[in-house]
Amino acid sequence: MEQMIDYAPLAALVMLGLGYMAAFLPTKG
Repeated sequence: MEQMIDYAPLAALVMLGLGYMAAFLPTKG
C-alpha cells in the first residue's frame, strides 16, 4: 500500500490549505 504513503502528505497539505483559507476568509456575518 505505497499509495497511502503518497496520500499522507497530500491530505496534510489539503488540511493546511483549508485552515489557511479559513483564516484568510474570516466570517464577518
